[in-house]
Amino acid sequence: HHHRGDVVYKGTPAGSTTDGMRIQVLTLSMDNFISQPKQTILQFLKFVFGTKLSDEMKEEIALGYEEMYYKKVNEGGHQR
Repeated sequence: HHHRGDVVYKGTPAGSTTDGMRIQVLTLSMDNFISQPKQTILQFLKFVFGTKLSDEMKEEIALGYEEMYYKKVNEGGHQR
């Protein structure tokens, strides 16, 4: 069961069997994203890319998202 605004990503995780039989579902709650944008993006990247992407890369992408997110929040902080 999903809350409104949850991002549900269905996909075959990296490194899993390529026959596509194994599908995992990752549910990211918007509350998690709002309170921990970087951690949430990292979790997502680990899920999608697994070991195909180095931890440094994942960390860098997550940081970028976090900065972008906080910038947006600060620009439109009064509208909630």
